[in-house]
Amino acid sequence: MRRSLFIPFVRGTIALLGLLFSSACFSREAALEIRQGDHISIIGNTLAERLQYFGRFETLLHARFPGHQLVVRNLGYSADEIVFRSRSLNWGSADDHLSMAQSDVLLAFFGFNESFAGPEGLERFKTDLAEFIEHTRDRRYNGESTPRLALISPIAHEDLGNPNLPDGTANNQNLELYTRAMAEIAHDHEVPFVDLFEPSRDRMKNSSQPLTINGVHLSEAGYAEMAPLLDQALFGSHPNLEAVAAELRAEINEKNLFFFHRYRAVN
Repeated sequence: MRRSLFIPFVRGTIALLGLLFSSACFSREAALEIRQGDHISIIGNTLAERLQYFGRFETLLHARFPGHQLVVRNLGYSADEIVFRSRSLNWGSADDHLSMAQSDVLLAFFGFNESFAGPEGLERFKTDLAEFIEHTRDRRYNGESTPRLALISPIAHEDLGNPNLPDGTANNQNLELYTRAMAEIAHDHEVPFVDLFEPSRDRMKNSSQPLTINGVHLSEAGYAEMAPLLDQALFGSHPNLEAVAAELRAEINEKNLFFFHRYRAVN
């Protein structure tokens, strides 16, 4: 039987939620299958890395699957691209860490840093993304089966009205191109894909408060907006459980803090 890398901090709270919501009617129209005991690894850029600081998405994930005893590991790393992932000497490969996490499911956040290459880099990005999908499908990180993969697009660049920051016009043109490219490659390879670009652009335009800290990195308010979008795109609609999951989110954040200092230890 496979074991988690750490003491399961959230198990008791998740079991309680299982009793509370066992009769809830969740949508069966899921883009991504989640199974009992799955080890879910989050990989990719800053959008992925900062998920762990606020626990919004992971709270919805555990609340949706309260009896599954999921193991979630955030392996996101700021500025990661599909091909280029800068690390310390002897860090180990991406495959090494996904194997250590015994990954059954991968949520891959890419496309933001790559988009700075503009239209000229689009074909290279599509090739790299297709090769990443094929490479992932050729691995058995859990020692038994190939991982289930979902691709997550970048968010839009928010115009904060700050003269010291870009307004995002140029970035959004490129981000839209790269989001469309991700959708195309995902469709061709039959991989679930979540477009966060369009929904985030709409939310940013209509929000009463900024959703990013600098135009491109979500604040806590931004993740509170994004988490339900990601959750529903992957798994379908369900009742809003966030209001009753504060205790669960606190334990998830503590677990993520412990894991971060193990995964990112500098010595």
